[in-house]
Amino acid sequence: LDNLPNPVVEGALGEYDDVMARQALCESVVKILGGGGSNADGSAVDALDVFPASMSSAYVAFKSYENAEECIRSSKRDRLWEVALTLSPYEEEDDKDGDDDATSTQEFLKDVDDTKSIVCLSNMVPGTTAGSIVRMFANVKNIIDDNDDTTIVTTDSVHFLNPTTALVRLPSSSVAQTLMESTEFKRHQLTSRHHVKAFPAKRSKVRDGYGGPNRSLPVYKQGFDMLVSGDVPTDDFFRSHSDVIHLRNLSPTITKKELTAFFQPFSLDYRDESGSIEFVFDADGLRTDRAYVGFDLPGEADSVFEKFASGRAQIGGDATTIAASSSSTAVLSKVKERTIRRGHKAERPVPRTEEELLDDLHSWERHVDPKDLQDLEEMGVTRDVLEEVFLTMRYKNRSLGPTDQARKGERLRPEYSRGDHYRRIVKLYIKTLKEVTATPDKPGLLYEGMFLPGQEVDLSIFDSERERIEGLRKAEE
Repeated sequence: LDNLPNPVVEGALGEYDDVMARQALCESVVKILGGGGSNADGSAVDALDVFPASMSSAYVAFKSYENAEECIRSSKRDRLWEVALTLSPYEEEDDKDGDDDATSTQEFLKDVDDTKSIVCLSNMVPGTTAGSIVRMFANVKNIIDDNDDTTIVTTDSVHFLNPTTALVRLPSSSVAQTLMESTEFKRHQLTSRHHVKAFPAKRSKVRDGYGGPNRSLPVYKQGFDMLVSGDVPTDDFFRSHSDVIHLRNLSPTITKKELTAFFQPFSLDYRDESGSIEFVFDADGLRTDRAYVGFDLPGEADSVFEKFASGRAQIGGDATTIAASSSSTAVLSKVKERTIRRGHKAERPVPRTEEELLDDLHSWERHVDPKDLQDLEEMGVTRDVLEEVFLTMRYKNRSLGPTDQARKGERLRPEYSRGDHYRRIVKLYIKTLKEVTATPDKPGLLYEGMFLPGQEVDLSIFDSERERIEGLRKAEE
């Protein structure tokens, strides 16, 4: 479970090291899930079945998948609720000297000229962040009739008095008064929708020797790592891209079209709007603030981090307006390569220039030993003859041309690497040519066998063949 309300202990947000805070989190989970679902023995979810991972997330153990599925389905309404926030004017209080909270509040108010521009936002869900409050005030320009592109509220304009109450500094007292009197703002903006998200999780599998006949089949056992749905991209998405970037803290209204437009400058080819973006959904089928973006060619993902070295980027909406409804400061991280148990990642050719492509098509000599070329020239087989042979192979035989440069599943010989089929053919052709080429000094057993024993071998055919080749070359010139 994720996005759980942070427990409040003695008026402050609970820390993970505090046993009482962890116990309060367990009881909160039991309260949310207790109305639905059961363990294998039929009892309701117990606090002993809850294992806090942080102050806003926890694992819940079930005896079977069926019980977990039933619990998540029946507790959907209990995990989704709306909270009506309260917006009121700030009232100064006499703070005690030496109080840390009072000191931080005074620091927040020292640069404020008019305290009437400060409003008090209360009844918040514990754990609400300053960024959430900023987004709450993002679309109020039409309410206050302000056409300026500047942001009404920033994270520096928010100060928490306690986990459920915060002070918000607005541009002026008139803006504060307008928002407090606005029915539209209270109805649409001051309603906090809280959703406790659920994700399937299972223990990892690790190799545990071999079994079966002749001990040839690998045996696996459960490991100590928990694999949570959405923490890694799906296998098909990961295999079909050279590199993958993980995004979080995305706006809930951002679309694949906006993400595609943002990452298009970092891609050599046109991006696939549907196939190159994968949003993460929870067990209820609702979209989260996370997504995976795939890149086809090596180096494209690295170019993203060259521009955004901090790992943060403003994505969505108008790049110059932070207050855009679909804009958010997303956190980027590159997905690490991992061992694929079955199959392999799709091969992506490295972009090459026209000169590099032509050199790869015509440069057959790099596959041949120079000594073999010298021996063939002494036998009368010149380089221009071999050039014509190998270029004909390249352009007339598709399995040695475009197909040999294709991806693994599309090549005639998928067990060969890209371009390896052509290399092997060239080496085989040269080797065979040296073995069968006849010369006047060594005409070969095949030619000598055409004459009777003791009969003189007629070598005039070599002279006539030399004259025929010279005539063909003159005709071509």
